[in-house]
Amino acid sequence: MVTHEEDIDALLKARAEIDDQLRKHKNTLTVLFTDVAGSTSFFERNGDTAGLAMIHRHDELASGVFPRTRRKGG
Repeated sequence: MVTHEEDIDALLKARAEIDDQLRKHKNTLTVLFTDVAGSTSFFERNGDTAGLAMIHRHDELASGVFPRTRRKGG
């Protein structure tokens, strides 16, 4: 017969093994949020086509400031 303590020990051991596996896949992620001040009025004045072009240009500029990099170990 399995005791309550043995059940708890088995669960804790399984949890420790899962945690070890998860640590192998741990990564650092940096997220950058930006706001285009006045974009709503820009869209209203210039239309959707010009507004989307402006947003795409913003995205190009922002991606150049923080280029994608993949580094391991720091």
